[in-house]
Amino acid sequence: MQNHIADDEVSTEGLAQRNGRQIGDPRKTAQAIFMVLESDQPPLHLLPGVGALLQVGKKLSALQEELGKWGGLSVNTSFAEA
Repeated sequence: MQNHIADDEVSTEGLAQRNGRQIGDPRKTAQAIFMVLESDQPPLHLLPGVGALLQVGKKLSALQEELGKWGGLSVNTSFAEA
């Protein structure tokens, strides 16, 4: 049990040391959220931060590649026209 407490203290200290040094600016993120909330056509998904945008971009590219490779098989599962 004592090890868990010590681990938590180390983790808390690490978080405290990194606080304020994150890549993203929480104020800018909050401003972006308010802009979305006030928008007449808000996005379905908001990706605050470069990291989030890059990760989703990679995922979309992988999905497009997979669809190109296997999309024909999906189409071939429809009923044959009479």
